[in-house]
Amino acid sequence: MLKSSFRCRGSGYFADVDNNCQVFHVCHEMPKIMGPPRYQLYSFMCGNMTMFDQLTLTCTYPDDAVPCASAPDFYAVNENIGHEDALFLTDEEMGKAERFYEEDNQAYAVSKEATRNAKPKDKLTKEVKPATRTEPPPPNSRPET
Repeated sequence: MLKSSFRCRGSGYFADVDNNCQVFHVCHEMPKIMGPPRYQLYSFMCGNMTMFDQLTLTCTYPDDAVPCASAPDFYAVNENIGHEDALFLTDEEMGKAERFYEEDNQAYAVSKEATRNAKPKDKLTKEVKPATRTEPPPPNSRPET
């Protein structure tokens, strides 16, 4: 059974840390009549062993997401929703997320360097023979017997 202490405090998409980010919530501000803003809460589950990545606002595999415990650090990503001129992710948000991806970036750099330094014999090559063209038989010809 899922349990959550999550409450909407603004509009947007929010990872539910109480449920290991396998649940996320969409908060929508209701029309204001009087008093403080009220929000409608919609809850969704990520499927197939995925979790909600608060940085990209998508369900993805845990290895590709910011750690669930850090999700609240990225709730501000929601502030960019609906602003036509706003970047999806600001430099500040990318800077905060960079530490989670340093290991992946280093592995990518090593792989890229290894590919660049590979000798031609190390690469897989396949010799391709040029196609030979055969002429079609003349229109009223019979095969020889």
